[in-house]
Amino acid sequence: KKLKPQRLYIITFWLKWLRPSPGETLSPNLQCCPNTELLVPCAEMNMADAREVLRRFFAHMQELSDLGIKVYISPQEPYNSAYDRQHMLSLNEVVQADIQPFRLSDFRAEHTWLLNEIDKGIAEIGATRVDLTDNVCYNDVCEVVDP
Repeated sequence: KKLKPQRLYIITFWLKWLRPSPGETLSPNLQCCPNTELLVPCAEMNMADAREVLRRFFAHMQELSDLGIKVYISPQEPYNSAYDRQHMLSLNEVVQADIQPFRLSDFRAEHTWLLNEIDKGIAEIGATRVDLTDNVCYNDVCEVVDP
């Protein structure tokens, strides 16, 4: 707020921090998921917690927008376990693995709650949505590596 830039662009790996377990009771000590085991729900966060983290995030973005700062936000880019570097690299060697493309529609179906919450927040604060999906997917196919 002190710097008051003209524009702010937020791009983050939402799935790294928001992988809630079931539950609708807000935790007394709200925290994001630790940076381990991507795509696996974490015990430190439930659905109520994840929604509260997003609510707070978008409240902060609204404050910045109210100051006249143009806010740009990217939703979660398509991701699955094939993108894990362990499937591609091992120390200094390339792993000879058969890394297959995955379907964008499958990703969106699996993460509907998160994608909807992000899109809802972007719309509510009047931010500009910058979708980078075209960088990794064409039609419904997301390539992990360029064939």
